[in-house]
Amino acid sequence: MMLHRHFQQMKNVQESEPEPKQKPVMRPKKRRKRGSAFKKAAVFIGTRKVYGDMVTAVKSLFANSDVDKAFFLIEDDEFPYPIPDEVEIMNMSGQEYISKSSPNYNSHFTYLCVLRAAFGRIFEDFDLILNLDDDLVVVDDISDLWEMDLEGNYCAGVEDRGIGRRGYINGGVVLYNLQAMRDDGITDRMIDILNRQYKPFVDQDALNECCGGKVKLLPLRYNESPVTGRTNDPAIVHYVGTNKTGGSNFQYRHYWNEYAALSWENVAALRKERYGKGLSI
Repeated sequence: MMLHRHFQQMKNVQESEPEPKQKPVMRPKKRRKRGSAFKKAAVFIGTRKVYGDMVTAVKSLFANSDVDKAFFLIEDDEFPYPIPDEVEIMNMSGQEYISKSSPNYNSHFTYLCVLRAAFGRIFEDFDLILNLDDDLVVVDDISDLWEMDLEGNYCAGVEDRGIGRRGYINGGVVLYNLQAMRDDGITDRMIDILNRQYKPFVDQDALNECCGGKVKLLPLRYNESPVTGRTNDPAIVHYVGTNKTGGSNFQYRHYWNEYAALSWENVAALRKERYGKGLSI
């Protein structure tokens, strides 16, 4: 099968040395100053069992956007894979936003997913942040997502057809208008709801309920998946927890394999060529 068009550029990129031996990377928690220089930021959340998937997903993000910073919200101080300095690790095991007695804390989804309700507090120095699931890859330029006019809406995402509720968006790819959510109490309301009420789809349900219809719907290409729908021109391929090289999204299995195989040197070269930005590797 022919590789995705971005990988054709790799023929002009000299083969790099193998990645260094895997080693822990320490990123202590720290408070960012007001006026952060990170204009475009994205966040991934994951428990230990998906750390490897998070690396593949963030490689695809850096290769296909001019994002400045990515955050990994995880349950450890150390991350067991090599990552560039543009990825900041945040240990959320001691978080105080969602109570451990919450009826959603031990749902069938990763327990850390409840923290999406608290993005407005966790990232209090950011006006916007893009949430991305760990079971997806970015396969075309998505730099414009951070620049779109949200038209006063609290967030933007692709409609989830599997839910069967008009205007209900899938939580796997969501642009959060954090400033508006803080100003109007949406963040606090989401936290309160998840602390008190069971929600089958946890943060996704809370987001759709609390935003009260003030949601901007994105084109399908920004979250192509078995539950949102199919397109021949995806920008983000979302496997929705299925086997990345098989399952219900098998026609796009090659994307996952390609990004998983890229070294950080390859990603840095693609990023430099496309956006004039490198990576600190």
